[in-house]
Amino acid sequence: MVHPHTDAVEAGILYLKELENATDFILSTQGHRTTIFTKPAGPDKPTTMPICKGQARLARPDITLDQVLSSLRNAEVRKKWDKRFEGMELIESYSEDRSEGLIHSLQHGQWPVVSGRDFCLVIKVFQESSEKGYVVFVSVVDDKVPLVKGRVRGHIYCVGWVVEKAADHGWDLTYFSHLDPVGLPSTLTALIATETPACAGTFASWIEKNGPMPSV
Repeated sequence: MVHPHTDAVEAGILYLKELENATDFILSTQGHRTTIFTKPAGPDKPTTMPICKGQARLARPDITLDQVLSSLRNAEVRKKWDKRFEGMELIESYSEDRSEGLIHSLQHGQWPVVSGRDFCLVIKVFQESSEKGYVVFVSVVDDKVPLVKGRVRGHIYCVGWVVEKAADHGWDLTYFSHLDPVGLPSTLTALIATETPACAGTFASWIEKNGPMPSV
């Protein structure tokens, strides 16, 4: 299968690593499970939301990197730990193991005031080493994912996870989100800016309690 969005994926990976290495994030909140940081978006990637970063520890040394990455990409599992997530469909796979593909992702709105959002995305899941892996999502334009009546098409500059072996043999999770929800009221964007990076902690809590998905 020819990958029509290689450039977008490569740019997304570079941007995710740029965010990973950024030193200008400002501490926002220190929660029970998640430490949240934010920084303003630049003029080249405009949005009404700050760029968000959430960090959490997955304290299960028995879980493998493959299992963590498989759990992060699993739509049914995500419904358990991300309350704004409505669903995700793999439209086209660009690799035999489905680590790269075109997806249609749905987010709940607040009916009847706020319409649900949807996103046309490419995903890439990969391991940089035996102790570090990435999941990256980037918006693309593709005729296979047409606009949906009643939904607003949002834009994701980069949403991604960095999973790295922790000193105690668990896993350090870092979640990054830079997106434009397009047209959301400021009161709701402020709430989402807090809730979205907190998913790092809710994911860790759910996996610690319920266990991971099998490795793909």
